[in-house]
Amino acid sequence: MEWGRIYLSVLSAVVFLALRAQPALGGKMKSEERVPQAIQHQKKGPDIACGQLLSPKRNNLALYYLSSGPINEQSVCPMAAYYIAADNTVVDWLMDGIIIFDIHLYETQHPQQSTCDAYINNLFGAGNGNGQIATLDSIIGDLKTQLNSPDYKWKVALSAPYAENMTNGNAVANCKTLLAAWQALNPVNLELIGFYWGYTEGLSGGGRTNVCKDVAALVHDNGLGYFWIPYYTAPGLADWASFGFDYTTVQPCYGHNLPRDTNRFATANALISAHALAGAEMEFADSGNDLDMMRDASDYVDNAEHYRWNNSVLTTWYHGNGFAMFARNGALRGIYDRIYRAISPRVRAQWRFNEKTGNIAHDSSSCKHDATLYGANWTADGIGPALYFDGNNAYLECPAYAGLNVTEAITMEAWIKPETLPSSYGGIIGRNVCGKRMLLSSSGNIMVQMDGPQQVTATSPVKTSQWNHVVYASDGINSVIYVNGVPVSSGNCGADFTSTAPVRIGLAEGTNYPFKGIIDEVSLFARVLTPAEILARYNAKALRGQ
Repeated sequence: MEWGRIYLSVLSAVVFLALRAQPALGGKMKSEERVPQAIQHQKKGPDIACGQLLSPKRNNLALYYLSSGPINEQSVCPMAAYYIAADNTVVDWLMDGIIIFDIHLYETQHPQQSTCDAYINNLFGAGNGNGQIATLDSIIGDLKTQLNSPDYKWKVALSAPYAENMTNGNAVANCKTLLAAWQALNPVNLELIGFYWGYTEGLSGGGRTNVCKDVAALVHDNGLGYFWIPYYTAPGLADWASFGFDYTTVQPCYGHNLPRDTNRFATANALISAHALAGAEMEFADSGNDLDMMRDASDYVDNAEHYRWNNSVLTTWYHGNGFAMFARNGALRGIYDRIYRAISPRVRAQWRFNEKTGNIAHDSSSCKHDATLYGANWTADGIGPALYFDGNNAYLECPAYAGLNVTEAITMEAWIKPETLPSSYGGIIGRNVCGKRMLLSSSGNIMVQMDGPQQVTATSPVKTSQWNHVVYASDGINSVIYVNGVPVSSGNCGADFTSTAPVRIGLAEGTNYPFKGIIDEVSLFARVLTPAEILARYNAKALRGQ
């Protein structure tokens, strides 16, 4: 082991010390050498993509250290959910789940079987149901209620406890004990997705490699995933799949070494691409200096966006315990907000209306914000299949999922074919309250209200009995309405789409504003689509359905 981590418990924070710095493996990578959006990643374990999550996230797991403090509301809530600083309310999910580790299981600590037993008993309370997992289950249950996500389950990966100087089978036996304890507890708000090999950050053959492979066999026999987080020059990194791992993220080791070397990000990205790794680890350890932490966090997020790591299979975050500090420390709050903006997927809903039958319009994005039909009818007269609204209180409704709480930037998009113009307004998409909606006016103009009475109204009317592509895009200050790919009005209407009211399509504010005609391809984004993107989306379908 040439390079590693030593963790010191300081209340709820962990201080990272580099044992021995390694030289960078290469120079900066050109922008055209970035990782492709779809990495051909090898895996045997379960698909942990957020396809079935109510959370609008993409595979972000926080590495949490029990040795740094117990699982409680103060440490877990800001990590699992996103808090608004002003009033400390929860508005969205943050991390998809947690990898629960204890530094005493790391090789430099020379864990014995008593160490492994202590970890197991800490998690499950020696079978009395009072352990850390039961506490975590209760905390996530409370957050589900606050975020109106009744079917959501937070992901959990446990460490594979290995005792040195014991038979190879002890790690497998310990994992079996953990599996049995999980099944006995049966936490209703959590989903066990696999095990984490945290004993070593490098593997080069020998006994520990055999132990690792034995654990992999057990993990896969139980339909679970196997996780590993080696440092960027770790032995065995290129051979990760041969050890049985399903998800390997690499440590760039940028923020923990002086002087800082930005080439580490290019090196990590090259390793992800060359060895089909799942992604990178974002390392936000407590350095004791707020300015250093803010700079490091910005560097990590900047490079993650540059190399498109948000499109990777998995991102791990070191370390989860620090999220409480970021969320509640005024000087560090910007880190917390930036993390949320970086990992929150930009597509919050895409209702394409391709079902042709039934009373459910499925959200084709990873967020799965499905909507229910009330009086709307399927029709073939669309950009593909579409929905007809009779102007008599027909609508779609999507529950007020947390993922629909767009706050800082928004784009709403729809294709509409009005049969007639409304007598006052016709609802296209919006919350079922006054002030957060896109409407069609009696003059044929698109009107948007977002932050209460503020509104922007288009100056170029849409046409009846023809397809019109209508878009509203706002960064919270600059708001623009587009019709058929062309900006037709601008102003300052805002981007705050948060509400406890459901989202409706085809009807606004109770039964006041019904739309008569056909609506298709409705989308909601948590970002501002550029004029070029909007024009391209219009052109891609403008010749269809006319």
